[in-house]
Amino acid sequence: AVLGTSFAGKSSIAIHLAAAGHRLFGDDRLAIRAADGRGMCLGLMPKVRLPVPDDAGPRFEEFVAAYTELEGDGVAYLKPLASEAARFGDDAPLAAVILLDRSPEADVTLRSAAPSEIVRALVENVHAPHIGSQDLVVRLATLAGRVPGYHLRFSSSRLAAERLTALLTGRAP
Repeated sequence: AVLGTSFAGKSSIAIHLAAAGHRLFGDDRLAIRAADGRGMCLGLMPKVRLPVPDDAGPRFEEFVAAYTELEGDGVAYLKPLASEAARFGDDAPLAAVILLDRSPEADVTLRSAAPSEIVRALVENVHAPHIGSQDLVVRLATLAGRVPGYHLRFSSSRLAAERLTALLTGRAP
């Protein structure tokens, strides 16, 4: 799960990962079961802001061009092939919770995040009006204790996606 504010780079990083061959589970919303640390696809179309950033690279541009289904108001909505993207109800274990910090001139840095940082970020991003606040915090703390968390600072979403790929495939420096 990748967490961040609007314009933090969630969609761009998700599209970079998908263009590199990783299965796309969503770029904005993901249902998470805190009890077992699994995420479930909500079936929402991934989106990318237009124009595509100059540093996105040809693989990103080709992916966006190949899968754009709807376009307007500076956004393209994508419809990847079923083999490339999860469909509504598909689920998988969360490999990590990534907290994004996009900074205009930052090198890509990745550090472990404390469970308290993860809980704080989850509380800021969660939408669960059917769960009481105390119970929700307990559930999120359980999740933060089960799933590793990282803080990713970057300026280029392409380089951030490369660092995440290295981390999640065991090739992180």
